[in-house]
Amino acid sequence: MKVPKIIKAVIIFVFTLLIVNGCDNAKKPQRAPLPEVTVSTLKKQNINLSVEYYGQAKASKKVELYAKVEGYLTKKNFEAGDYVKKGQLLFQISKKPYEIKLQSTKGGLEMALHNYSYAKKILKMYDKLNVEMAARERQYYKALKKYQLAQAEILIKKAAYARAKLHLKYTEIKAPFSGYVQKTNKDVGDLIRQYKYQNSALVKMKKTDPIWVEFSIPEAEIVSLTQKFTGNKEDAGNLSPDTKVKIILSNGTEYKHEGKVVYISVNVNPLTGTNLLRASFPNPNHIVFPGGYVTVKLSSKKKFNEIVIPQKAIQEDQSGNYVLAVDKKNKVHKRHIKLGIPYKNGFVVKTGLKQGEKIITEGLQMVHQGMKVKPVKGKPLSHMIHSKNLGEKSEDSIFDTMYLSSVNKSKKGSEGNAE
Repeated sequence: MKVPKIIKAVIIFVFTLLIVNGCDNAKKPQRAPLPEVTVSTLKKQNINLSVEYYGQAKASKKVELYAKVEGYLTKKNFEAGDYVKKGQLLFQISKKPYEIKLQSTKGGLEMALHNYSYAKKILKMYDKLNVEMAARERQYYKALKKYQLAQAEILIKKAAYARAKLHLKYTEIKAPFSGYVQKTNKDVGDLIRQYKYQNSALVKMKKTDPIWVEFSIPEAEIVSLTQKFTGNKEDAGNLSPDTKVKIILSNGTEYKHEGKVVYISVNVNPLTGTNLLRASFPNPNHIVFPGGYVTVKLSSKKKFNEIVIPQKAIQEDQSGNYVLAVDKKNKVHKRHIKLGIPYKNGFVVKTGLKQGEKIITEGLQMVHQGMKVKPVKGKPLSHMIHSKNLGEKSEDSIFDTMYLSSVNKSKKGSEGNAE
């Protein structure tokens, strides 16, 4: 059967359309899905500002005890590491030679007093006489001279007696304050020399109640900290009396006694770019020992209304710190910010962001400025800002990196920072 030409043409036309449409569909690219990021809405929080620094405990007093007199050691009333009370006898140097010296000077003083009394009586006798003859006048002036010499002799003998009494007192070496004694290489029977002939101290002592804790703060940070805590932009050298100072011990527990900042160095350490601060804490049970490392926590007793962002949302370029914000059209924008003081695992934002804006907290590595994204609502920022665990190292923390570097440097140059 012969197919009509018109039908044949229709069939060819249909097949041609199908082939053309198939090619067009093959060439049309698939649209890539928008990158998914986690965003959080900025909201001001009423917070007690709190910052943490690494610190080291120091003795509030330390002394090296030397002998002021010579002699053989007859008593040693402590063992290395003992806690001794103020005024407790530590060493006893042989008293006998100094007791004899004291008795000798006492006898000399009594003799001088007797001579003075006799010279005074003779002088009074000549005063009553009518001094007219030259011989009597000479005797008068001779008696006056003896009287004056007797006066001078008393002063000399009194000084000798006082010195001998003092030397006897120096045979007892007592604790100048309550504290711990360290080991000594002296024992009963040893010959003790005076301090100017000794190469080393008899013993060293340290006072641990109160205990000091020294810590360093970056130069720029201490300015922000003091201005914020005091509420005075021109006061950049003193912390408010309302500043709460606590320490966290090496085992992670918070020390129950509150301290206070007693010293802020006016000099910046050129090696570390930090200022040295010292806090004093009661230490009645001697839990904190000199040399131990602690975490110092400074916090304000009054609340501040601030925007706080987590450290992980902060990035840095040549212009400074910035975050990535998402607008209403889901477009990414770079927002340069100025950071204030650290707060827990984040930072207070001074300028650059406003309440209600959305910033990216997760997925930062997948986006850049100008991109469109698919925002996913994350946790409230108040839930993301939390205290760091004591043993946790914040590798991405600007402050931690700066401070840990300063700690390492200050091991070599710490003496230059102390005044």
